[in-house]
Amino acid sequence: MDRTNGAVLDMILGGLRGSTAADVGSGVGRVMNLLSAHGFDVSGCELDPALAATSGADACDARLWAPPAPVDVVTCIELVEHLPPEDHRPLLRRMASWLNEDGVLIVSTPQRTSLVSVTERAFHRVRRKHGPYEWWDPTHISVRSRRYWEHLFGSVDLVVVRRVGWSFAPDIAVRVVPPLARLRAAHTDGPLAVLGFDLVWVLKGAVR
Repeated sequence: MDRTNGAVLDMILGGLRGSTAADVGSGVGRVMNLLSAHGFDVSGCELDPALAATSGADACDARLWAPPAPVDVVTCIELVEHLPPEDHRPLLRRMASWLNEDGVLIVSTPQRTSLVSVTERAFHRVRRKHGPYEWWDPTHISVRSRRYWEHLFGSVDLVVVRRVGWSFAPDIAVRVVPPLARLRAAHTDGPLAVLGFDLVWVLKGAVR
């Protein structure tokens, strides 16, 4: 979670109610700290034992972990792109099952149809660089489209309450037109959100 994504998440959390939260894939604890700053009692999990020790999260695979009790908010920030597709639906279903009534799940991930992605992939092909395009990080094995994720959300009875896109300026565009750098920190939940480098979804369980 970098500074921009943190600002978007801070904005979203500021409008939520509740007292308990669970953070999946906690890293060094930035999201856990942000949740705590918003008044949540937070538990979390992190696969890397050293990072878990730093964040205070449980050292555990996100696909096996669960919070000790149902919670009001679950955050899964910049994790799903590191997991193979066959793990996406089971993880979403597990996280949804932890929510209290009216609880929310917040998921964020880079998306393949963003302005940044489309431009950088095209530039990669034009330059004829060796090897496949690595989606900014070789561990990003599941960078998928907005439609992919929103179909999966629906398949586990999650409803999109809010969709926020952030960062709209590819590096190549900023090098050509430096003032565009300000668009890297831009975010919106309007129609242009779908073009953002990263998407952040606020999700709730479907009303039956």
